[in-house]
Amino acid sequence: MANTTSPDAELLALGRQLAVEWARMDSWDAANPHASDEEVNASLEPGWRLIDRIEHMEARTFEGLLVKAQAISWCNSGEEIDPDRFCPYPGAATDGRIAASIVRDLLRRA
Repeated sequence: MANTTSPDAELLALGRQLAVEWARMDSWDAANPHASDEEVNASLEPGWRLIDRIEHMEARTFEGLLVKAQAISWCNSGEEIDPDRFCPYPGAATDGRIAASIVRDLLRRA
């Protein structure tokens, strides 16, 4: 049941949609191992639209922050969060390592 009283109700709904989209994408990938880049990009488009909406919303609750962490994970194809993704230059400065650590901590609680 959706929590419509949460200050993050819309963000939480987008998170549920992203989970459905992620499962759809996993199934699509398994069924299309030799897809072209164009086909893969087209199949990713619905997820990217969700990510764009999630990115531009403010998280007001811990659960909303979890949705944002899951969106980062989706952007990384579920792989380990690389601290270099948070830094403008290679070599992960302290702030990049901390940002990646925060995302990993949130994902462990999701």
